[in-house]
Formats: sequence, C-alpha cells, structure tokens
Amino acid sequence: MTPLEYERLQGFPDYWTLPSKYDVDDDNTDTLRYTAIGNAVSVPVVEWIAKRISKQLSSKTDTMEQKDVLSMFLNSRSQNGIVEILLI
Repeated sequence: MTPLEYERLQGFPDYWTLPSKYDVDDDNTDTLRYTAIGNAVSVPVVEWIAKRISKQLSSKTDTMEQKDVLSMFLNSRSQNGIVEILLI
C-alpha cells in the first residue's frame, strides 16, 4: 500500500503527511510518511469515541452522575475501562 492509501484509511486528507519541500516519489519521504501515519490515531475512531463520551456526559443516568462518568474516564488506564464507559 502507498502512503496515500494509508492516509485515507486513517481519515487524513490526501498528502497530509507529505512535507512541503519533499518530492512525492522519494523513497526516504515515504518512510517518514509511513512512520508518521503509523504513530497517528485514526481520525474517525477518535471522533466516534469523543461523540460517545460527550453523549454520555450530556445525558444523566439513573445510576451515575456526570461527574462520576468523567471521573471513571479520567481514572481508567486500560482500554477495557474506556470500552466499559462507552457501553454505559
């Protein structure tokens, strides 16, 4: 796959990781782009998570107050803790 295809999979605009003073066809530039894309987070996934957190914080539940939900999120250090919050 090309860096452009990886950018699209991550939700980035085309050539987002291409530095302005580099050539598109340079192999060294591709290596830098692959690294940047690999170290990034997927934009659509982050948007989805943020919307779920916002929705949860804006709606009151019978069992938890908004501050309790936020506290759970801030105190969770594992991926499972975040998934549990999103599924509430």
